[in-house]
Amino acid sequence: QLNAQRNVDLTLTVPQNVAQAAQNMDVSIKAAADLLAAAKANRRDLTVNVINADTREPSYRWTFKGSDLAVSSAPVADVNLSLTIRRTDETALTGGLAKEKNGLVLTFRHSGLLPSAASVTFSAKDKGFQPGQKLYFYYYDLDTGSVEKQNQEYTVDADGNVTVQISHCSEYLLTPQKIRSITVDTRSYTMAPGMSYETGIRLAGAEGAKVKAYSSAKDMAKVTVQKNGNVKATGLKAGTTYIMIDVYDSKNKLLTHASVRLTIKNGVKPGGSSARQVGIF
Repeated sequence: QLNAQRNVDLTLTVPQNVAQAAQNMDVSIKAAADLLAAAKANRRDLTVNVINADTREPSYRWTFKGSDLAVSSAPVADVNLSLTIRRTDETALTGGLAKEKNGLVLTFRHSGLLPSAASVTFSAKDKGFQPGQKLYFYYYDLDTGSVEKQNQEYTVDADGNVTVQISHCSEYLLTPQKIRSITVDTRSYTMAPGMSYETGIRLAGAEGAKVKAYSSAKDMAKVTVQKNGNVKATGLKAGTTYIMIDVYDSKNKLLTHASVRLTIKNGVKPGGSSARQVGIF
């Protein structure tokens, strides 16, 4: 049908535990590379609907637009369409996200880049959301607990469904409230007196917030906030101090705090732990 210049809409009816991709199951619902390649070559849309055989209700729907596939430089490969959708209070969240009790965790079983951007539609109404409700979309790193805004906001449609746009499969969050977070690129650093080090600071969802920083031992290091938002420390004398990082709102109310251990030694080779710190507030 794709080669005959027609859009294709497929329906797969599968058992409930497959449709929901239970956590203890290795589920693969494959969109084969040759099918996607035909959609790309003919600029035709490919839609796959996954139906729960027990309830006869749609679990989710994928759509690859032929026009998107045609202009994408990503390699065409098999795509595992399997998806698990859970409420945040049904899963263990890390990095301070445990307070986000009213969101959804989307776990895509495919790994990595997709052949092109894709639309994924599923019911939000059966998870407690209402038509017209706004949801905020984030990439979620399960290992570190960090979140990254995808610059996308979605509204639950009149039928109670929500459609998200993705180009990379991993884990994502949909929440009814914006998530505020701070990411600090360093946990600890060692350098000699007179040397300087700059650690990256990123705020997300905290419009109008301001970063202030200082050294816990002011005679050991000078600490300043740079124009790009990063924090710079210059060693003054040997010892151990902490780069103290505070985040304030527009009314000068303290929102959150982070710190980086700074060791200053004579003649030492500079280096440290670049593992990111992520805080949700």
